[in-house]
Amino acid sequence: MSTWRWEAFDSSGTAMIADTLTDPFAETPTEAADLGMARLLIRVEPDYGQLRGWRVRAWADGCGEAWADADEWLQVAEGSRR
Repeated sequence: MSTWRWEAFDSSGTAMIADTLTDPFAETPTEAADLGMARLLIRVEPDYGQLRGWRVRAWADGCGEAWADADEWLQVAEGSRR
């Protein structure tokens, strides 16, 4: 189980939140970025729209990095509410 670092960037590209993540479900950078995005969505619930344009970057030493895009997550969430 890796300890991942993640940062959330607002729509202008400014780093807004930085944190670490240790989770048995985050075995790849992509999974860690997705979990970081999920944590971000939980923080702003129910006002998800304020995250339009945000991105989360996750990385760990020797494992590379990945990005999660809030707009993609929001599109899925909005589609499931219809």
